[in-house]
Amino acid sequence: MVLDGTKASAGAFDLGTVLKMAGFVQAVALDLDGTLTRHGVLSGEVLTAIDECRDTGVSLVVITGRIRGELEKEFPVLVEHVDALVYENGAVLQM
Repeated sequence: MVLDGTKASAGAFDLGTVLKMAGFVQAVALDLDGTLTRHGVLSGEVLTAIDECRDTGVSLVVITGRIRGELEKEFPVLVEHVDALVYENGAVLQM
């Protein structure tokens, strides 16, 4: 399973790598558009991978240039699956 929604892309974090690093890594910050989504879709497989990563104790932070209202409208379930969201290119933090 790959966290960027694609099968195998160079530099992508796969769940196995995150799990192996779980003892060292305390948090992972990921971009939303084009990293967690593919063609504007946030798949159930990606949400499952996020949940599995969080189950190891690693905190997940999603970072986006989007404004909060836009993100909440397009991806309403995302907030339930992450530990923090950074909106508007870092101007707004939701924990």
